[in-house]
Amino acid sequence: VTWSDFFSTLPMKLTKDCLITGDGEELCDGENGSLKFYLNEVENNAALDQVIKSGDKLKVIFLSS
Repeated sequence: VTWSDFFSTLPMKLTKDCLITGDGEELCDGENGSLKFYLNEVENNAALDQVIKSGDKLKVIFLSS
């Protein structure tokens, strides 16, 4: 199971470019900010495609401009 598979089970949408919250707020990578992914404390832009391993931790951060 990948991180993308996991997030598809939640009432929100997450892609490498956008986080869309359950109430429809869009936080997208671009001129209004940046979406960052950290897998086990290391920045990893391909984290959503990684298979989840025991003990893995994914942090998703949106930094507004």
